[in-house]
Amino acid sequence: MASSPTDAVIDGPVVLTAASGAVRLELTLTGYGWGAFGIGVDDVEDRVDHISYLCDILRGLVTGALDVALDRPSLIALALEPGGERYVLDYDDSGELSRLFRIRRFSFEDLWDPLGADEGQLEAAFEGVDGDDFAHAVLDLADQVLTRGMDWYCETWSRIDPFPSRTVAALRAALATARHLSPEAREEIAGE
Repeated sequence: MASSPTDAVIDGPVVLTAASGAVRLELTLTGYGWGAFGIGVDDVEDRVDHISYLCDILRGLVTGALDVALDRPSLIALALEPGGERYVLDYDDSGELSRLFRIRRFSFEDLWDPLGADEGQLEAAFEGVDGDDFAHAVLDLADQVLTRGMDWYCETWSRIDPFPSRTVAALRAALATARHLSPEAREEIAGE
């Protein structure tokens, strides 16, 4: 059995969970590069198992969350071997300005399928997702990995890619702007 969180061996799956507002995330690390990812928004849930080491799900989540925090659409690709999944994060087509966006997961028979991001088989959809809630939940997952240490991450999870520390720092900075603060934090700042 592992004696500390920084040991280089995953002794069974490591399950990380985070929630912010209506968004719930679960990242399961099952061994060198392999894992699973689950998302829930309100009463809708989705889960992808057997995610391959060919992609770094944490890096994809952090990059997607940063894009959402910066009001940009994003794509998170998951390698399942031989197939693939893609989470598409974008804003609805209503034309209204909103912090709400949608998440759609599409499956593809071939991991390297040249089809567009949203041309596969629609597997799951979440509408009206608060972008800040999603970004804060992803940041919480990244922080949980950081508490175990970047060496732990590299040695047990992603030997190919280092921990996405610059992207996490950019996400943290984006979420620190007044627009992303909770109403309580905004009131506190206004009262100073």
